[in-house]
Amino acid sequence: MMNYYTLTPSLNNRIVGTYPQVQNVILNCDWENQNFIDNVTFKKTASDPMVANAIIAKDAHLTDLISCGLTGFSSKLLMSGKLKALIASFRKTGLQFYNTPVRFHNDFVNDYWVLNPFELNMEFVDYQKSATFLMKDVFHIEKELTIESYDDYLKLKDALEPKKDVYTIKIENLVLRNDLTEDFFVLEDVEGVVKYYVSDRLKDVIERSGCCGIEFMPSNLILNEWLRPEGKREKIYGNV
Repeated sequence: MMNYYTLTPSLNNRIVGTYPQVQNVILNCDWENQNFIDNVTFKKTASDPMVANAIIAKDAHLTDLISCGLTGFSSKLLMSGKLKALIASFRKTGLQFYNTPVRFHNDFVNDYWVLNPFELNMEFVDYQKSATFLMKDVFHIEKELTIESYDDYLKLKDALEPKKDVYTIKIENLVLRNDLTEDFFVLEDVEGVVKYYVSDRLKDVIERSGCCGIEFMPSNLILNEWLRPEGKREKIYGNV
């Protein structure tokens, strides 16, 4: 059985300088443009979308994974060409990378990329062992759900589609199937957000490569447990 980790940007200011590292973005087009990267969500594009350029904060450092939750990078990873090459070598399908130079100290650094994943692997979740909730307006638990299988999950997603602006699904206490062999995959609805997962094998390769600005949260933890003062994150990666 393989262990898995959520791939997340570093919170340690000694490494990233300041968090988040991006202070603003250059949009390059109207954000309502259907070809804008933020409007391309979990679907394969036939042509390159319009991308945004991240403006790195004055006190931030350039790292291989950059923290940015601004328009143009919603639910997507911003990474160096070095990290991109490692991920692409472990996963051959379901990923599109688009070049998006970042502005750093008034110069553009070219070898940065935004990842558009167009395959979700929600079938990797062990729904019987995970906790699933129906959320109203994102933050309020309407009720706990009984989901026995991936098919049940898909049926629920379809039923909620007309009401997706009001109701969402939240998976907590995630348990992954114990027969997985994939080294990199993407899930949605885990603690209400999109998360990127790497295997033991890929984690080891990334760490040995010297890639910086990355933290690996064990997939069985929830975010509050991970970030708790003097908790597991702090013991591995130090204070924020």
